[in-house]
Amino acid sequence: MELLEKIIFFVVAIVCILVLIGIAWNFLKISDSQTEVKIQGDKATIINRITNLIYKCFGDNEGKRVSVICFQVDFKSDGEIYSSDILSKISNSKIDKNNVFVDDLGLSGKIIIRYENQSIYVKRVEIEGTSS
Repeated sequence: MELLEKIIFFVVAIVCILVLIGIAWNFLKISDSQTEVKIQGDKATIINRITNLIYKCFGDNEGKRVSVICFQVDFKSDGEIYSSDILSKISNSKIDKNNVFVDDLGLSGKIIIRYENQSIYVKRVEIEGTSS
């Protein structure tokens, strides 16, 4: 009987450890979304991808009072991309255009899509260099 009790306690201990690992995994789980994105192609494709990333960023953070960098995007387009190009593609049914602030992006470069206090910011990242 003593051996049976030890086996039962051992099995219960293993089950408890597995449950605790599962709970910890859920609390510490890192989002599956990829934050670094590379886009290359024609102007329309780039604008559509950036617009979809704006929707995703807003949807994932809507209602929060924080500042979050959702995506870092490295893009290369065949045509100049202006803020008006992206803003004209934004659907007011998904996000209020007045809450989206976009820089002129140019032909290529790096941008950050950031959520802050119910607004989305699409900012061009300027790379600073040192000169001798």
